[in-house]
Amino acid sequence: MGIERFDRGTMPDTVVRTLEREGVAIVEGVLSPERVDRIRGELQPMFDRVPISGDAWTGRRAQVVHTTVKHSAAYREMLLDPFFLGTVDGVLGQNCHTWRLSASSVMTVHGGGGLQPLHRDEDLYEHFVDRSPEAAPYILGFMLALTDFTVANGATSCPAATGGRGTGSPTRRRWSRPRCRAVPSRSGSARRSMASG
Repeated sequence: MGIERFDRGTMPDTVVRTLEREGVAIVEGVLSPERVDRIRGELQPMFDRVPISGDAWTGRRAQVVHTTVKHSAAYREMLLDPFFLGTVDGVLGQNCHTWRLSASSVMTVHGGGGLQPLHRDEDLYEHFVDRSPEAAPYILGFMLALTDFTVANGATSCPAATGGRGTGSPTRRRWSRPRCRAVPSRSGSARRSMASG
């Protein structure tokens, strides 16, 4: 079964239930073309100053702008959208009094940059949190497509079966490129993933 896709009109509770069950979902058209253009336009001056560089982690030919929230009013507005807030509250709010945005960055990988190594974003916290399958979710990540993500330009790869709340299972650590597939998304879409035990 593929990753479940929703449109912008979907209620946040529906996306939350899918995240709890599958660990990942894609919401198409969460950003209007106008908002995508505004975010890109507001970030362009930063990209004009950031050199193309990179490493094995980001791709050998990448540009990364950190603190996106600081540089783009349209990005800040998006974070306050009721759909985003409803999804975050639905995943994290049931187990915490407050939550926070821990990082916001935009990456452009230029031709010949290579693919990022397969990884789970939550592994950054591996030694600090309860990794048992019944543990509460502690991360809700989202990746926004500000251009079309295609197989040709390195769309994010995800395992064919995600397994929802069981993301701490040892078998999940043995992903390999042949067992994963690229997940194309149109500009304006958001891929959300959650992490728990």
